[in-house]
Amino acid sequence: MNKIDTLLFSGGGIKCISLLGSLKSLITQEILNEGFKGISTIYYVSGSSIFTFPILIGLSIDATIEIFKNIDYSKMNIMNSLSLDSLFSNYGFQSVEEYYFIIEIILKKKASPSI
Repeated sequence: MNKIDTLLFSGGGIKCISLLGSLKSLITQEILNEGFKGISTIYYVSGSSIFTFPILIGLSIDATIEIFKNIDYSKMNIMNSLSLDSLFSNYGFQSVEEYYFIIEIILKKKASPSI
């Protein structure tokens, strides 16, 4: 098998959470190394950056999955923030502010793993 040195993650908003299951499988099968060790280039589009951020800052795939399993997604007003105008003014259909609380949760978990 050829060595994988580049990854490309697509966008898709909240649906990008499915990337975590795929990554877990690739790591379990030893196709990828935990923490993306050996990967020299990673390209992200939109939501995929949020769901893989914990791995990039040193959390395991299992810890990352647990974080996203325990988030209260009802705090996100995804449908309310969808806007065609936003596509042109903010470069996306949805406001990134909807995801700020997720980043806060991730950073708190990194700073204090027992949380």
